[in-house]
Amino acid sequence: MMGAVTVLTIDTPSGPARAHLHPAPGAAASLVLGHGAGGGVAASDLVAVTRAATRAGVTVVLVEQPYRMAGRRSPPPAARL
Repeated sequence: MMGAVTVLTIDTPSGPARAHLHPAPGAAASLVLGHGAGGGVAASDLVAVTRAATRAGVTVVLVEQPYRMAGRRSPPPAARL
């Protein structure tokens, strides 16, 4: 079971993004991950990696991209990424 999550909103040039912080007690490292183009931070692979990493003492930050926060399923054209 994962512990408490802190969610922060981050302003970016493409609009707001969210960072979901999954702290590991006494962590000596952090891992920052983003979701795939059609997915989100609740994707099963990200959940599994987050659980494994936090159990191993690594804090995980999952980044929810601005286009997902705007309700779109796909990212903007590559020139805007």
